[in-house]
This record gives sequence, C-alpha cells and structure tokens, in this order.
Amino acid sequence: KITSFIGLPGEKKDFIFEIVGATEKTLRSTQILIPVEDGKDISRFWSNTPDLYTDEVPPAIIQVRVDDAQYVGQVADEVEDLGLGAVTSDDILGIVGTIFGVVQAVLSAFGLIALGVASLGIVNTLIMAIHERTREIGVMKAVGASQGTIRLLFTTEGATIGFFGGIIGVAIGWALGFVANRVSHATFLRDFETFNISIVPWWLVVGVVALTTVIALLAALYPSYRAARLDPIEALRAE
Repeated sequence: KITSFIGLPGEKKDFIFEIVGATEKTLRSTQILIPVEDGKDISRFWSNTPDLYTDEVPPAIIQVRVDDAQYVGQVADEVEDLGLGAVTSDDILGIVGTIFGVVQAVLSAFGLIALGVASLGIVNTLIMAIHERTREIGVMKAVGASQGTIRLLFTTEGATIGFFGGIIGVAIGWALGFVANRVSHATFLRDFETFNISIVPWWLVVGVVALTTVIALLAALYPSYRAARLDPIEALRAE
C-alpha cells in the first residue's frame, strides 16, 4: 500500500506482487526488484503525474549499467555532456567514505588520548619499580652490571608490558566484536547474515600489537635512563 504525498488530497493504492526469489542476504537485499512497468505505475501514482515516463514527461532518474566498471567515468561524462546530471557508485562511495572518515578521525583522537594516558601509566609504573628495586639495581651495579645493561633491562620490561597489553587489548576487542555480531545477527540484522558490525583483520592485530610495543618502549626510555644513572653506593644504602 503506497500513499501519494505529492498529490492532494493524499490517496492510497495497493500494488500486489508475487515474490519469486530472494537475493543474497546482505545490505543490498533491502532493494526490491520489480518489473519496469510496475515501477513506472508506482512513480506515476506517487508523484500524481499520469504522464510521467512518456515523451511529454520524461523520467527524472535513469539507471545506466555498463559492461565493465572501468567505463563508469566515461559514461558519466557522456551523460553530463547531454546536459543531464550523473551520480556514479564512486560518487556515493566518496560521500560514505567522507562520513566514515570523520567518524574514524574522532575515534582516532580518542585512541591517541588513550595511548597518551597509557604511556604515562607505563612511565609511572616503571619509575615506581625503580624506587622499589633500588637496592637490587645497586647490587647489579656492584657485581659489574653496566649502565647499558640496566637500560636494556627496563626498556625490555616496558616493551613487554606493551606487547602483552596489546595482545590482551586485541583479544578483548575481538571478544566484544564477536558478541556484538552475534547479538546483531539475532536481532536487527537477522536478515543480513553476511554483514558484520565488527571485523578484525590480521593486519590490524599485527599493527595494534606493534604500535603498543613501540609506544611502551618509548615510554620506558626515561625510567631506564634514571635507573642507569643511579649511584650504586646510594642504591645499596636505600631502605
């Protein structure tokens, strides 16, 4: 049942169709494919224009299909040369990409803030570790450990924190995404089996773990420098 919003007063008309098949259960399946003539009848009724799709009133929108995607731009240019407007799939993807780009920028900003806070947390943790292990550092220096060895010890500790922290974070994120996909498929996305809200590709896992390791390694440089500069005698006297 379709209501004409343009014609006054508003009227309703039933259009009855027989379902003969279903497309793949993706977001594209929200499109209903009907015969061309039936589509014309619906457009004429909805716009209250009986002469629509005739020589007197040509169609407002024409869908053009090309044999190969490489010809889309060329066909669009030829259509525009005829004095008509053309919107291609690339144009639509560009608009969608812009929207997702803004969302990604906002999420990236939150991610950078989280990385900064995590870096400060690692610095604080390692500095506290230096205070708690001052005598241990003094003993290591007394038995011949060099400043380079002390620096290596604490930078390795920081990198290890970042490495395992990245793995744990990815695991938690994957688990939450898995739950979100399951819940969505059981509720509002039950008709879109191939669409997932959360996808975790392998390159993202590697990138996240590598990034957290590098950030933690950089955060550990200052504490490791402080540990390496401790005077062994003063360190041995520490309580």
